[in-house]
Amino acid sequence: MLLTRAQKVGAVGTGLISISSMVHAHCPICALAVGAGAVAAQYYGMGIPAIGAFVGGTGVVMGVMVANRIPKEYMPHQKALIVGSSFILTALAMNALPPEPFMIPVLWGGDAGGLFNKVYWLDKAWVGIALGGFAALAANHVHGFIKKRAGRSLVPFQGVIATVLLIALTAGLLQWVIV
Repeated sequence: MLLTRAQKVGAVGTGLISISSMVHAHCPICALAVGAGAVAAQYYGMGIPAIGAFVGGTGVVMGVMVANRIPKEYMPHQKALIVGSSFILTALAMNALPPEPFMIPVLWGGDAGGLFNKVYWLDKAWVGIALGGFAALAANHVHGFIKKRAGRSLVPFQGVIATVLLIALTAGLLQWVIV
């Protein structure tokens, strides 16, 4: 029996919802959701920057998950090093893709070829990765701010919702602006 696309998405969603009650920490679910977002973005034909946003977010989310699991700080800035290492190692996988440069003309004045009168070339994937990583960090801070301000999470899986929503908004914005 062949399943349609909607049936496959429904089956995966049902599976994720059924295991969500077994897992009490939001980090494993968050990492799974953001990683699945990258696969879904590629499956539905979104551009490289949008996929990169999910890849960058996955790297940061996995780094935060691992850093929070280590009970003791063995060296200064341990959490930042773990998150940064996870981000870089996850993002390096995107180097296998052929580069897709785009230009940003900065023509504000000054000498030709100077800082404010030059055309900059950036890789679409790395822009998406950087903005996705930033969105994941921002979502973590937004979740912490809401939790601290209200004294508790306002909705179940608030951290997952904030992370996936912010990265998805970033991916959508990149899809609309860059591609």
